[in-house]
Amino acid sequence: MKTLNTILLTIMTTIAAAQSTKTKPIMNKNITEVVIYQIKAEKRKDFSAILEKVRANVSQAPGFVSYKTLSWMREPNEFISSENTFIDIVEWKTLDDATNAMKAAEQNPAFGEFFYSIEKITMMGHFDFYK
Repeated sequence: MKTLNTILLTIMTTIAAAQSTKTKPIMNKNITEVVIYQIKAEKRKDFSAILEKVRANVSQAPGFVSYKTLSWMREPNEFISSENTFIDIVEWKTLDDATNAMKAAEQNPAFGEFFYSIEKITMMGHFDFYK
């Protein structure tokens, strides 16, 4: 009888867990780092290679999850002042991981060319999901 009760309890728990997954959205608990920046015009043609080096290094940092880059599509826009505008979206497991990766990057010569390519940072911050 105990075995049957254990099996029934296991089945009921599994069904309840599956139903709660359907009714409650699973929220991503990662920290998202967003950086909006413009690069120097003379760096535009080399920027793809520069960015690939940065990604290769960043992806090795503890807590790294993903790295995406958006580039401005050059449509008329009063908010973006340069065709050399990019947005990096980097996901980290924790805020400490993001902070430590930035400190390490500032000391790593492999990031020098990337930092030198940047003309202006419009915004940089860390975000998590709101509700």
